[in-house]
Amino acid sequence: MRYALIVCSCLSVAAWMNVAAEARAQQTAQRSNKRQSRPAKPVERAENPDEKIVWPEETIRGWGRTRADAEEYALLRAQNWVGQFLRQRHPEITWTPPTSFIRKNLVKGESRHLPEFDKELAAGPEGRAECWALPVAVTPESYQAMLRLEREHRLQLLRAEREGRMVQRMDMLAKLLVVLVALLAAVAGYLRLEDWTQGYYTWWLRAAVIGFLSFVILGLLVIA
Repeated sequence: MRYALIVCSCLSVAAWMNVAAEARAQQTAQRSNKRQSRPAKPVERAENPDEKIVWPEETIRGWGRTRADAEEYALLRAQNWVGQFLRQRHPEITWTPPTSFIRKNLVKGESRHLPEFDKELAAGPEGRAECWALPVAVTPESYQAMLRLEREHRLQLLRAEREGRMVQRMDMLAKLLVVLVALLAAVAGYLRLEDWTQGYYTWWLRAAVIGFLSFVILGLLVIA
């Protein structure tokens, strides 16, 4: 009877363990199904700061006795206008694009004559200044091109400054070498003449050496 109870107990425990394992397997399967059924999160697109920029457009007026003169004046005013836009975005920028770049990349269309804005500078037809307007616009492409040109301009300035310092150092070394050679030549000449004159003209020789070195140093100062 005792053995029967033990066997029954073992079978009951085994049955409960089997049921628990099946329940755990079902829960795991349900969780995996829920995860698979969830929609994938959309990939967030990287924010482009240039998309928030309001790209400016302006009609720049210029005056001149001829159309070409008026357009050149308008390009100069457009150069100042573009420089202000760049400094609003990057206050550290002091560079402005040349008028050739503005004419090629920023001018959108042909110039228009605005006779209502013509000016009378003096009496007669020669004293009349015509007003011509250029449509100018900054685009993302031209904006990036201007930033590249600004970086290249800054690198050129740094390179020129570095080369200038190297030239100054070379000039200083050359002057020191000239002074050293002059000093050695003066000492050698003094000793040779001192030995040849047997000490009779010591003070004169010393004065000549000092005068020679002073002349060399003065010449270097004048060249600098």
